[in-house]
Amino acid sequence: MAKREITEKEWAKLRLHLGQKARMVFDVMWFTGERIGAIVQLQQADIFDSRGKVKEIITFRRGTRKGKDRSRLVSVHDSLKEVLQRYPREDSEWMFPGNGEGHLQKDSAMDALERGKEAAGLGMTQITSHSFRHAFANRLHRKGYDTVLIQQALGHADIRSTRTYISDRPDAVAAAIRSL
Repeated sequence: MAKREITEKEWAKLRLHLGQKARMVFDVMWFTGERIGAIVQLQQADIFDSRGKVKEIITFRRGTRKGKDRSRLVSVHDSLKEVLQRYPREDSEWMFPGNGEGHLQKDSAMDALERGKEAAGLGMTQITSHSFRHAFANRLHRKGYDTVLIQQALGHADIRSTRTYISDRPDAVAAAIRSL
């Protein structure tokens, strides 16, 4: 399956067809660019302070991130802060509790994405959970942020990893050459 980003239009359509918990999982993904495995393992203390207010920075803890032995700190976008503050939290240490003990499982979130895609008429698209990470990187790139900043925002140790997320933009190359 080819890597691709989810467009803003597709995300707006898909959001309408996700349950509340899945919508929040993918909202966090949309605004942070983090992988689904780390998001489902978020604890409430990673997002909320002791008074129940959304922190300025989300902590994706060490050990929850695909083979990463370091935490990733991500500033909270105002739109994400708004939806997080309204999100009804359950009596659990986990931001997204599972059906039994522990956190929501990655496969459950992926299943919710597939059901939402189908209901939104996006079932045949190649949108995956990783499409949100690609969209995050490309939205920053299109706004003019350089690759090193995007590397830091994604938490990559190697710039080569970051480059695989950024789509080619022949129109930008042509515009750059014309500007000389």
